[in-house]
Parts: sequence; structure tokens; C-alpha cells
Amino acid sequence: GNDTLFYFGGLTGESNEAGNDRDEIWRIQATGDVFQTSVMGKLPEGGYNIAPVWDGSGLVYIFGGASGPLYNQTALNSVLEISVHTGDVRDISKSKQLPPRLGMSAVWSDSDSDGFAYLFGGHVGNLSQMIYSREILRFESSTGEIKTLNVSLPSTVTFTCAVWTGTDAYIIGGFRGPESLVSFTRFRPALGLVELLEVRDLPALFAAGCVYVKLLNRI
Repeated sequence: GNDTLFYFGGLTGESNEAGNDRDEIWRIQATGDVFQTSVMGKLPEGGYNIAPVWDGSGLVYIFGGASGPLYNQTALNSVLEISVHTGDVRDISKSKQLPPRLGMSAVWSDSDSDGFAYLFGGHVGNLSQMIYSREILRFESSTGEIKTLNVSLPSTVTFTCAVWTGTDAYIIGGFRGPESLVSFTRFRPALGLVELLEVRDLPALFAAGCVYVKLLNRI
């Protein structure tokens, strides 16, 4: 079939009003120069500030997030498995394995034959009282299990962005109230190593987007 974009949940309208957290799974497909949007399925409940990853094949995994009004949100501890072919959703959460958490960043490790996702930081609580995490979690797709690794981020942080290079993850920026952070961290799973790297002229940002473009293999 055609290449497809997927769009999960989110907020609409007045973000502090109940009922404005969305539960749709939107599918955007191109036919020639025309893009068509349709609702492919539904999440179990409205969600935003989620951490989604694609396994490179037929599944998307969504970790945590929040539901409810923005200023009175409830952190989610769900792990959802979504078929990109049918839109079917399975909640594969294991009891108490994923702490209720939103604002995590996530990467899919395509160098692991078993299929791992790594989750970074995040927080619980509403905007007036946020409790931050520095944990790195590993999700194993073959078992559905989530493990807290023995290594952690240099500091507690939420709303980072993360990329995967094929061997390492880079976690950039973030927020720890009341400030956005100048932070550039490398996580090397094969070595169990986390390094806070120096980078010139990096702005203090949180909730940014980031991608990795592989050209010269210098990173």
C-alpha cells in the first residue's frame, strides 16, 4: 500500500476544558498529489504528551501520556500496541511495570534483534506541581516487559527529544521547572554508558522535535 502517516490523540480547542483530549488514531495517505485523512481506530481514552515509536514493521507502541484537562491531567501508565495495517489496539501493560508518566521521549533500537524501545525521563503531576524523572526504561517487545536500567540521565528532566543513530541514542534539551535546559546527552546501550556531552551554541529548549539524518557516520 501507500506510505502512511499516523497521528495519535492530542488536545483540541480550550485545552483546560474536560473532553478536549482526543482518542482518535488518524491515518493520512497520499494518492498522487492528494492527501486523504481518515480515522483508523480509537485509543482506549483520550491521550496527549505520549511517547510513540514504530518498530520498523507493522506495529506502533505508545507509552504513557496524559488524559483530562491540561491543568488537571492524569498521568497514564498504559503500553499500547497498534497495528498499522488494521488500526487494532491492544493494551499490553503489565501490572505496575510502567510508572504513570508523561512527557517522555522514546526511540526504537533497530540494532536489537529482540526489538527494544528506550524511554527517557518524563514527569507526573500537573503544570503547577511536576515531579520529574531521570530514569531510562527499556521495553522488550517480545515479552512486553519494561525494565528500569541501572544507568540514568544526568538529571531529572521532561519534554526532551531523542533520536536513534543505529547504535546510540541522543537526548536533547528538556524542562525542569521553571527552566528549559541546555542538555545534550548520549546513551550507549551496548556499553551501558550515559554521557553528558559539550555542544557549542545549543539553545535552552524543551518540547522540541528532532530527527537524525545519517550521511557521513560521524556521530
